[in-house]
Amino acid sequence: RKRCLELAIPGYVSPAAVNLVQTSLQRDPSIRLGGSERDGDEFRSHAFFNGVDWSMLERRRVIPPFRPTVDGAEDVRYFDPEFVNMPVTNFATDQAGFDSMCDQHGYFDGFSHASTCAMSIDS
Repeated sequence: RKRCLELAIPGYVSPAAVNLVQTSLQRDPSIRLGGSERDGDEFRSHAFFNGVDWSMLERRRVIPPFRPTVDGAEDVRYFDPEFVNMPVTNFATDQAGFDSMCDQHGYFDGFSHASTCAMSIDS
């Protein structure tokens, strides 16, 4: 059996954004965006970020296109109500707890292959 994350990307997402996601999620670090000797420069030079003035951004001189007004940590007005109203499920809060839960329930029993695919595109 193979385990592979399937990621559906809506058709309205730009080709540059799709490529950014695809290259960022490569399982093989040698071909992953940012995995070469150029490191973060690969991200900064990606087509998705064309027009970003990185030196101005680093100096905090870029005015954000939208600045939310928030009335404290509990203010969720900018979140989709469907997401806010989702039930909270119990989950492991640390790696040891996660590993134990997976072992106990056999979630990954029989998996012997780590696929090189990380997603599929749904246009």
